[in-house]
Amino acid sequence: MKKFSVLLLLALILPILFSCGGETSDVSTTSSPTEVSLPDTDDMQELLDSDKFVEKTADPEIVEGASVSDGRGVVSGYCETGAVIYFCREGKVLSKVNSVDGTFLAEFEIKQNDSPLTLDIYAKTDSKGFSESVEVRLFFKTKIEELAQSIVRFGSDGWLFFTNTEPQYTNNDVLEEKLTNMITRRAKQKVDWLKQNKDAELIYLLIPNTNEIYSEYMPSSIVKGSESLMKQVGDALTEGGATVLTVTDELFAHKDDGFDLFHKTDSHWTEYGAYFGYKTLFDYISKDFPAAAPRPMTDFTFERVVKDAGDLYYDLGFDEKKFKVTSTFATEKFDTGVDMPKYMTDDATRINEATMEYMSFSSSDTSKPNVFVMRDSYSVMMFDWIAERCQNVVYKPLWEFGFHTEEIEGMDVDYVIYIICEMNILSILR
Repeated sequence: MKKFSVLLLLALILPILFSCGGETSDVSTTSSPTEVSLPDTDDMQELLDSDKFVEKTADPEIVEGASVSDGRGVVSGYCETGAVIYFCREGKVLSKVNSVDGTFLAEFEIKQNDSPLTLDIYAKTDSKGFSESVEVRLFFKTKIEELAQSIVRFGSDGWLFFTNTEPQYTNNDVLEEKLTNMITRRAKQKVDWLKQNKDAELIYLLIPNTNEIYSEYMPSSIVKGSESLMKQVGDALTEGGATVLTVTDELFAHKDDGFDLFHKTDSHWTEYGAYFGYKTLFDYISKDFPAAAPRPMTDFTFERVVKDAGDLYYDLGFDEKKFKVTSTFATEKFDTGVDMPKYMTDDATRINEATMEYMSFSSSDTSKPNVFVMRDSYSVMMFDWIAERCQNVVYKPLWEFGFHTEEIEGMDVDYVIYIICEMNILSILR
């Protein structure tokens, strides 16, 4: 009986000992799959032959595969989260792209004598083998009239950029003295008129381009310059007596918060990025109007959600409603008093066209300022938050930057505010 008890005790204790650390920790009946090192080759069959995983990665799902202009094809699709997508032609790997949040985007040059370009597409995650291949055929010709290469630049990891932001990105030249003096002189004229006629202040809220904050996703062939156009213009405006507010440093400080500051497939910042513009603006205004202090971040819910792709995907000639991507959006925990949606639909990333037009909003709170705003489309992501912090606010239609004294003269105004992204910054000379 005693011998049986000892054996029973050992049977109970031994599994516990082997499950704990120490010298016995290498005893295991199972092992987790780990990434098998793939050979450095562009031969797809060699890669497939070296694949030791039994379980395959799910096949990629193609959303769009088409020419967007003569000689340029684009493929978009869905895949397993974390997958690398291999694009092969006649058994050779042409390129690999990283997926982001289960989506991928890639572009290809199509030579006229190689049309159609037939691609075999594979997906592979770290812990699984290659998927089966999916075929896409891209043709040289397109019926799209507008050439997409003049509008949209492909970056890495699913990022799209406006090509019209590249002059500011690459330019190392200093503004000509004549232009700098013109910016300063016109700012001073506005500042002086507002002070003498309205006792009001001129503010410029300057916003960096997407590729200034996310330059690591720009093509390596496009080299970033060291002379910031925005800083040059900002310095000239300051010399003219205007108040210049920038959010570049603030955006860099929050780049790793886990929320997107800019959309990957849209040309605008997200509401999370816009929050820091809103906060910068009203931190300043609240020095004279304490009731206009910006609402704390706790008054908002920011989250990454799946919605339609943005305007840059649309500009490729594709249907943005077919391609769903993950990005950051906000929900307010308060009533803005504005009954106008920012986006075309609840699922859209593209902005509501009604927000591009003339708008005005009023409240009875005399402790808040009266504001007149000239703006580009970056204002849309925070236009309702601005309105909620003001007694009265007037928004000019987008890109109408002309300063007309007869327009402002009949208004009760404390601030005239320009909200403008770097790509549009020289529009202030209108």
